[in-house]
Amino acid sequence: MNNLIDYIFLAIIQGVTEFLPVSSSGHIEFLKNVFDNSSIQEHGAFLTVILHLATAMSIIFIFREKIKSLLSFKNEDSKNYIINILVSLIPIAILVIFNVDQLIEKKYDNGWSLNLVSLMFFITGFILFITEKINIKTKKITLFTALLVGIAQSIAILPGISRSGATICCALLLGASKKEASAFSFLICLPVILGKSAMDILSLDLINFDLNILVSFLVTFFVGCLCCNWMIKIVDNSKLKYFGYYCLIISLLAFSFENF
Repeated sequence: MNNLIDYIFLAIIQGVTEFLPVSSSGHIEFLKNVFDNSSIQEHGAFLTVILHLATAMSIIFIFREKIKSLLSFKNEDSKNYIINILVSLIPIAILVIFNVDQLIEKKYDNGWSLNLVSLMFFITGFILFITEKINIKTKKITLFTALLVGIAQSIAILPGISRSGATICCALLLGASKKEASAFSFLICLPVILGKSAMDILSLDLINFDLNILVSFLVTFFVGCLCCNWMIKIVDNSKLKYFGYYCLIISLLAFSFENF
């Protein structure tokens, strides 16, 4: 029963932190060390894949109308938006071609040093503070913006570097509005998560898929659906520095847990 509670807690953390610029993977790595749960440690990358797949499903559910509109190719804007998404995938594709993603996945299996996780949280907090100082403009996402946002997303493969935080901040620094930056950030992660999840599910040992994993998936999906719109509003309307403060606190906690 205690194991199930741990899994549910991790699922809630994933469902909430995926939509805030505070790094869901960093939280998962930190909490795996805090719990020191051998069952959770054993699932490693598989648990990470399942939780991210659940959040992807919740994003699809929340953005279903926009996705349907984009896939219908009704107008030139839809076509350009899809092209921008494809361009943003180039950096991730390069990582896959050179098997960098496999090296990172092995690290997730073996567990990351909390000192590194702490440093990545600190970097995320710093980026959020820097972005807070700029004047938000209302430019649309361009091909160049999409490519740089894609680079930011590829860097966020590291635990503690927030994927949403890195991509949203990158788009904001390049002049996009918060609303545009948030929407693009969530949508560009779908091809990555779905493609990677499909490959991993086919290659990983499905015997690992037990009741705890199933419950984690369902909890993450429902929490994600409840929180997605709320989190987007927080990103749009609140100051990013508050997320920066939070990341610095988690950075300090992770460093303290590893060294004291």
